Amino acid sequence: MPIPSAVTDLSATAASNSPASTESPGDGDDYIRALSAFVKQSYDGALTATFQVNANGVPYSTSMHNPSGTLTGTTNQLICSGTYTPTSTSVANLDANPTTNANWTWTRVGNVVIVAGTFSANPTTASTTTTFDLTLPIASSLTASTQLAGTAVKVDAARDGLVASVVGEPTGDKARVSYYTDSVTTADTWVCQFQYVVL
Repeated sequence: MPIPSAVTDLSATAASNSPASTESPGDGDDYIRALSAFVKQSYDGALTATFQVNANGVPYSTSMHNPSGTLTGTTNQLICSGTYTPTSTSVANLDANPTTNANWTWTRVGNVVIVAGTFSANPTTASTTTTFDLTLPIASSLTASTQLAGTAVKVDAARDGLVASVVGEPTGDKARVSYYTDSVTTADTWVCQFQYVVL
């Protein structure tokens, strides 16, 4: 390996880095200066790596939001965020599948995912349990309803107190939203938040 000019020229394997034992001792000072420059660049946050730590010790990335690549699995405990549009499926007492928008947000820290967004649901019958499922932004092999938990609240000051539970649906690995309707059967807009563990 020649004298490195960027940190990406280095190898994580010590034996793969230069200088080799066959190289001239006179080149040693150039290697030392190069490595010293990489240390300072790291301190200044000037390296081109996608994940860095700035001079104040705060980690940051140029590709942490809506990252490409595989985000599932439990081995790589990730720190990332993004947006998605969940797919809804009616289970009980709905005229149609609830409407969701593209502004749902998610944040993964380690193996925990926090999700938030809004939906609109049109119940068929008043004073009846109403249920539907939502897909997850990052897949999880749920085995129990308790591995996902949250709530949803109706956006209507005149009907304050209408709340839905959100739990895991292990059969389909989804979030299940369930609430008891009041006397109104027109379309309602709700704010929803839940979190779950990636399994």
